[in-house]
Amino acid sequence: MTSFSSLVQNKHRLTPRYCSPVWKLPATHFGNRWIVYSLKLGRLVVLYSSLEYDHWVLVESDPTIVAYCEQPLRVRVRLQSGFVTTVFDIWLLYATGEEEFREVKYRAQLRDPRVIRQLEAQKHWCRTDQTPHKVFDEHKIRASRLFLSNWKAILSMLTAGHDLKLTTYCFEILSLLEESPRTLGQLEDLFPRVESGLIRVATFRLLHTGNATASLHQQQLNRNLLIEARE
Repeated sequence: MTSFSSLVQNKHRLTPRYCSPVWKLPATHFGNRWIVYSLKLGRLVVLYSSLEYDHWVLVESDPTIVAYCEQPLRVRVRLQSGFVTTVFDIWLLYATGEEEFREVKYRAQLRDPRVIRQLEAQKHWCRTDQTPHKVFDEHKIRASRLFLSNWKAILSMLTAGHDLKLTTYCFEILSLLEESPRTLGQLEDLFPRVESGLIRVATFRLLHTGNATASLHQQQLNRNLLIEARE
């Protein structure tokens, strides 16, 4: 079993290729804008649609993804139809060292000729760069509404408590989970002299780092949620 501290340290051994966005929508744009705090990156992330926000929840909650960057790169690609300039929606770095570019689009947008050319240019550039390119639409992103809802609540609590000193509690909770799976309520009850909210945030940190796991696709986020140590 990987310890809580070593897992966090391993994440920082990989050097991200992209660290800050190359483009932001002008402040005069009256669109659907989300500004969120990323615990993985330690900074604010700006997203430009509710679909991008839901996709961000998947990225931020995936412990195999150790770094990412929104709007990471602008490229100019020559196609048979002419030059196309495009900015990728997001770049991902996995714990294995593998990288990936993604474009987030509603399925209806994928029929737009401009979007088709944009994706063609991105895929052409990625083939040259030898980096995988994937398109995520609402069907893939929102396959589990319960998972998204659970993780939105978890990330909200983690953001509010991101500066709390909870490493000792994380170790103690992880030790308990390695003995046997326990519900969130049982974990909170095992620390009667500690505010339950602190134990909950510490447990959520273990879920976020991948040291613990729970069936968040199937179970509601409440005291009955069963938490297990990841093998």
